[in-house]
Amino acid sequence: MDEAVHVAAQALGRAGRWDVAVALLDRWATPTDAHDVALLRADLLADKAFWTSTPVPPTPPSAADDTRGPGTIDWQASWSRARASYTTLLQDRLSGRGVDRAAARDLLARLDRLRALAPDDAAELAVRFHLGLVHENLLGNAAAATPHWTAAARSPVSDTAAAALRHLGGQHADAGDHALARDMWRESFRLRARDGDLPGALAQLALLAPSTPLDEALTLWVEAAGLAVLRDRGTSGSS
Repeated sequence: MDEAVHVAAQALGRAGRWDVAVALLDRWATPTDAHDVALLRADLLADKAFWTSTPVPPTPPSAADDTRGPGTIDWQASWSRARASYTTLLQDRLSGRGVDRAAARDLLARLDRLRALAPDDAAELAVRFHLGLVHENLLGNAAAATPHWTAAARSPVSDTAAAALRHLGGQHADAGDHALARDMWRESFRLRARDGDLPGALAQLALLAPSTPLDEALTLWVEAAGLAVLRDRGTSGSS
């Protein structure tokens, strides 16, 4: 797949335009891209499912469950399936159906294997972020989630770092340290605004709203997004 198409599809996904991103992939994909396109397509639709509470699509089949060692696993497909599984289990919990704890424990085991076989540090930290999600959001073990999120907050990939900071901030807020929580949420908001992550930035803004004036939040968003023309509120330009 052309790298520009891949990057554009990911950017559209971050902007909440999942269907447009999928249409772009479908338009420009070639037969030799089939596996990579199918995985990115599934990831985009899984993100859509997370934010819109629509059904999670299946991840393309592969030899993804063979985890005997490096080189014997389709790591990206396994990772895609693990994230889709988390969203499905979370949707069950939020809908009132409860958590299938056996499935959640199985997901933990799958994520642990993925962590051990991660191709690089950034991938390992992304897996650790999801380990934290399963521990706290599905199994109710906040203490087990904290070290994973603390590590993930140092990820060189801002998507991972921002998400980890959001959840760490929530833990600090629950513990009564609202100042530290707010600092973490502001940094998460800044990273998400900078990266054009519209759903993430809005979710973060909802947490900041009770303690952050609207003009301060808007200024932070404008600065993080690099929209220089909006920095001067007295400009006579139009948009």
